Amino acid sequence: MVKILKMEIKIPWNKGKKGVYSEESLKKMSESRKGKIPWNKGLTKESDERIRMISEINKGRKYSKETLKKMSEVKKGKKLSEKTKKKLSKIQKGRKKSEETKRRMSEG
Repeated sequence: MVKILKMEIKIPWNKGKKGVYSEESLKKMSESRKGKIPWNKGLTKESDERIRMISEINKGRKYSKETLKKMSEVKKGKKLSEKTKKKLSKIQKGRKKSEETKRRMSEG
């Protein structure tokens, strides 16, 4: 158990282990959770202290180059829905780009 800013984070006994449960056990656990609402559904930083604390802890977090590369690889090749594309497009419109960014974009 790790304490972070008055908050206890419990590390699971099976973190990082593979093949701990049989296929049958996994299927039973999955069935037992069907239809239940997740504990964090609909919670935001504004409405819940736990979510706010986690957000504060992760703000400004620096990732290693190796981790960034892994995160990039996971995202590559995934298709975005039209709804998501429109949402991202809307966010990007009106943003000012630096001269450096414009130069890099034109180089391709």
